Amino acid sequence: MLMPILFSFEPDYSLLNQELMLYKNDDKGPFQTVRWFLPDGTNRPANTSSPIIGSYQRATYKPFIIDLQTRYHLFLAPILSGIDPVIFVDERNDFSRIKQYQLNQFLIAIDDGWILRKAQYMRGSYQIEDEHFFGKQICLYLLIQPNLIEPHYFFIRQAISDIPHQNNQLTMESIRVLSSKIAEVNPLFMPIRTKIHNIPSPSDKNLVESFIRQNQSSLTSGNLSDLSELSKQIETIYLSTDIISTDNLKQLLKNPSLREIADKINFKNFESLSNLSIVIRKSILDKNVSSVEKLILIDLSLSVENALIKQSNIKRQLSTRGIFESAYYLVQAMAGCGYIEMWEWEAIRKELVAPPIPEKMNLDDYIRLTGTYRRILDWGSQMYSVYYQNEVNQYSKFEPLSQKFIDHKIRSSILFPLGRSVIKMNQFLAKQNISNNTIPLLKNGSLVFGLNPGFASGTLKTITNSNDSQQIGSKDILLIRQPPEDMPPVRGIISVSDGNAVSHVQLLAKNLGIPNASITEEQFYELSHHTGESVFLAVSPGGRVILKLTVYMTTTENALFVQQPSKQGKLTIPINRLNLRNLKLASLKELSLNDAGRICGPKAANLGNLSNLFPGRVSPGFIIPFGVFRNQLGKMLPGENISFWNYLGETFQSGFSEETILKRLNYLQAAIQKEELAEALKIKLEEMFIQEFDSPVGATGVFIRSDTNVEDLKDFTGAGLNLTIPNAVTRDSIFSAIQNVWGSPYSQRSYRWRQLVLNNPQHVYPSILIMKSVSSEKSGVLITETLYKDYPDGITVAVNRGIGGAVAGQSAETWLVLPDRAILMAPSRQRNYYSLKPPGGLQRKPTVLNEPIITSSDITQLRQFVSEIESKKKQLSGLQLQAPFDIEFGFENQNLRLFQIRSFVKNKKALTHPFLINIDAIPIMNKPLTIK
Repeated sequence: MLMPILFSFEPDYSLLNQELMLYKNDDKGPFQTVRWFLPDGTNRPANTSSPIIGSYQRATYKPFIIDLQTRYHLFLAPILSGIDPVIFVDERNDFSRIKQYQLNQFLIAIDDGWILRKAQYMRGSYQIEDEHFFGKQICLYLLIQPNLIEPHYFFIRQAISDIPHQNNQLTMESIRVLSSKIAEVNPLFMPIRTKIHNIPSPSDKNLVESFIRQNQSSLTSGNLSDLSELSKQIETIYLSTDIISTDNLKQLLKNPSLREIADKINFKNFESLSNLSIVIRKSILDKNVSSVEKLILIDLSLSVENALIKQSNIKRQLSTRGIFESAYYLVQAMAGCGYIEMWEWEAIRKELVAPPIPEKMNLDDYIRLTGTYRRILDWGSQMYSVYYQNEVNQYSKFEPLSQKFIDHKIRSSILFPLGRSVIKMNQFLAKQNISNNTIPLLKNGSLVFGLNPGFASGTLKTITNSNDSQQIGSKDILLIRQPPEDMPPVRGIISVSDGNAVSHVQLLAKNLGIPNASITEEQFYELSHHTGESVFLAVSPGGRVILKLTVYMTTTENALFVQQPSKQGKLTIPINRLNLRNLKLASLKELSLNDAGRICGPKAANLGNLSNLFPGRVSPGFIIPFGVFRNQLGKMLPGENISFWNYLGETFQSGFSEETILKRLNYLQAAIQKEELAEALKIKLEEMFIQEFDSPVGATGVFIRSDTNVEDLKDFTGAGLNLTIPNAVTRDSIFSAIQNVWGSPYSQRSYRWRQLVLNNPQHVYPSILIMKSVSSEKSGVLITETLYKDYPDGITVAVNRGIGGAVAGQSAETWLVLPDRAILMAPSRQRNYYSLKPPGGLQRKPTVLNEPIITSSDITQLRQFVSEIESKKKQLSGLQLQAPFDIEFGFENQNLRLFQIRSFVKNKKALTHPFLINIDAIPIMNKPLTIK
């Protein structure tokens, strides 16, 4: 894949918005003039004589629009005529131009032409027959590329649905001819005729019918007949879900192996349509099928989806058994239409109940099955986000209506009827007194699911771009699609989909009792209307959710916040074991669990023990102990008459406000990160590199990891709060990394998270763990218990390609591993990953979604490793044995590597609080249900 062209600057969005507002009231909109473009590359005014064959007519753009294209890769009111398919596909920039074209078409459709509000009536701005001709060339180019269609089937199918490419040009030409005839007789029709010629759309039917109503008294019977015929033709080409006839389809599909597809079409049979969608997808991926035939099949697939939606509307009054039956076929069609990958369908179909649906079902099985359908619905919705969210975020900065794009796409797809089915499944549970979410802010609260138990009140803050973490406040209840890696502490989290349940952010939330609920993409948009309002969020241990405005809180709910928080219940950092006089850099092999909190953090002490218990699994490394850091802080602050250490003590002991503390910590962090390492330390580092890595400093890539005395405590994990610098190679980068890691515990984010649980934050001491870089093909996190309430047993595994898998909040492939099988709980929706860069640091690489990350061999190795851990629990006595384990791992050359083991710490208060327990008060018994 080509490297993307980087556009480092963004436009002035305020100025852009003002300019677009002017275009809406400009007869030419974003266009400058209309010209003929000739095959020899020249162009001439539109009012000149008709040019030679191969010419096309289209508008040119105003200078402002051209500047947006060249400087910012921003394409407004795009015209397809004359475009080179390679340029338009824009693979180098992740198909950005296609996505922007789709966004433009959406805005034009829902906002009365958007910036073409008047320009859509500008004669000659572009010709629909040319748009279809060049659009078809783009579609064929997409389909002829073997490296595009299989890994990007979902996106290419979505793109083709929005790119004009009519195979049946006779119908289009008939509409054009008829509209011209009407305009010649009745000049009042000319604006509509121009719009139909330039920018035809389904809304043209409404324009024609409105014209008939407004002018009926003056129209002749011939006029009325022509106008009615025109309305009928527009409906036929745009609004009908009927597809090409079987006989015509056989003529178009020249490949004999494809002709049997025509015989399988039955638009009245739900099962047949679902099966057909799979056959079509497999045929499109067949290398022996021509690009022309693939385009016909894509159109057929789109028609099949429309027919499924139409049939779903008919089936809305189905029985509960009928709902499960239609849901099964809708999920199969999701695979056929690209909303899930084929391997995902093969993995999850084993967990579904294929028709015929039994009349009796245990309650546990019913709940589990409903949860599975809900998760699959999320997988499909996330496909839109992973492909379109970046462009939606950009366009939303100057056109808020862009935020509706993904929701509109979902509502127009088979995901919508599947969502209705899941709602009905939950409504059946509600009738059994099983599901009792209380969410008056949403139409369908039954689709909300609790992830982390806890309760909170705060201001609802909507973040549409996960990179905007600076906007997040500590008193917010965060509404976000996916929590960012650097998220500061908040009072509650409401995220789209289940997210990555084992990321550092999610583990911190679970540890600190921060409530987290999962919603759908549609509900994200619905809830965003309450941004800025004060809300109450509670999640029970059983996953039930209360979400309401605080003005409607009950007396019991208000009483939860009467008592002011105090230091009671907070942790005190144990400092009595600290040995700050120890300045020796020690090999991991020399460390034992007894060294945790004495000369280094528990991470290094555990890894030291693990390297002996699991030979070959832990990368070699060594530590820089607490004492060396303390010595560094004994130096004088540059330009100050005070040492680093005394400045730190003064910061916490002088009664400063939080704002002042944060400013002082920011100053201290910057100073620590600039302070040169002592020469004696550099010499010791050289010696340790030779001893541990058999190479001098600068010849081997290493990870520089923070390991403080405030991590992996009995009731506080501290996961991900401090810095890890990956794959430092050069001498200078290694020394600089040590300085930066030493300063990281004093970042605002780190301090704010620690303040939630610590009484004495001034006693944070970082040791540094230096380990040889491991070039993992895949990596992730394993929790030795289930994180899914509808599955009582199993181990949870989340993995991504490359290094740093699952821990940074990225969308991870997640499996629940049981003794007899592994269940796919979530596929990855991450289209890039990080790998080691030979000169140092990391490089981002593209990846595909159409292949699973984890293999059966990987699952076998992980099962065996968990068994090995269980057998060595006594030797891991320093870990909290009564708790499950949180294990970070990787695979290098198909061999399991171990990066860390810590206790998996959950918030006991949230798990046992009477208010939250009471939400789950209705007992759930595994009784048999009659499914009618």
